[in-house]
Amino acid sequence: MSELPQALLSRLKYELNLFEKDPPPGIQAWIAADKVDHLEASIIGPESTPYHKGVFKLEIIMPMRYPFEPPKVKFITPIYHPNVDNQGRICLDTLNMPPKGVWAPSLNLLTVLSTIRLLMSEPNPYDPLMQDITDEFKNNHPQFLRTAEQWTKKYAKEDEEGKVTSKEKNDNSTTTSTSSTTTTTTTSNNNNNSSSTSSNVNKYNGKRERENDLDKDNDHPTKVNRNQQEKVIIKDDEKEEEEEEENDQSINKENEKEDKVEEDDDEDENDGW
Repeated sequence: MSELPQALLSRLKYELNLFEKDPPPGIQAWIAADKVDHLEASIIGPESTPYHKGVFKLEIIMPMRYPFEPPKVKFITPIYHPNVDNQGRICLDTLNMPPKGVWAPSLNLLTVLSTIRLLMSEPNPYDPLMQDITDEFKNNHPQFLRTAEQWTKKYAKEDEEGKVTSKEKNDNSTTTSTSSTTTTTTTSNNNNNSSSTSSNVNKYNGKRERENDLDKDNDHPTKVNRNQQEKVIIKDDEKEEEEEEENDQSINKENEKEDKVEEDDDEDENDGW
């Protein structure tokens, strides 16, 4: 690390921290094991493209005058693309100095790799690097998509030795971790359900015991209250019956009075005749 200028080392450290703090979707970058000025990156193919789910490795060489000069970036993984040649070189304005390109010291590795991933989604047939692929892209697009997808399945899934790519390793690790987490969660839920069921059974048994005790013990306040309520209801019924009888008696008396008055009136009329 002492061979590189301190300013460049500080800049690289800062930019790599950006990847750790706010990693862009589908992009990773790290320092190569053998050289500090050599970085490696991986880009996962964007959705709705023939590169989807493929893992594409890139090599990044940092110039001594970075960021005043753009980094040199190329694909290590073969890719069927109008703007990438057979050596992995990329035709992109961001990777060239003005007036041919648009590189500026304000740009960084995050910008470069994000732009490359965007180029995978939107190839530029008007600035091609592979003319035959460009012609196919414009004139026989379905065939271009089929070939690009075949290349992705062939080259972007496994390395040259046929080993599983880092993405697939991460997927397997994630699957294993998820499975373990699911098993743990299921076991925990089963234990919770068992504890809850046992608790409910204990509560139910306790309730039944208390009810049996109440039925056995006639002196219990609850039992007394029940008896008192029954007595009150009986008394209320008897009182209502008595009131009904009294009402009937009073009605009969009034009717008798009315009949007697009518009889007296009839007798008076007869006397008058």
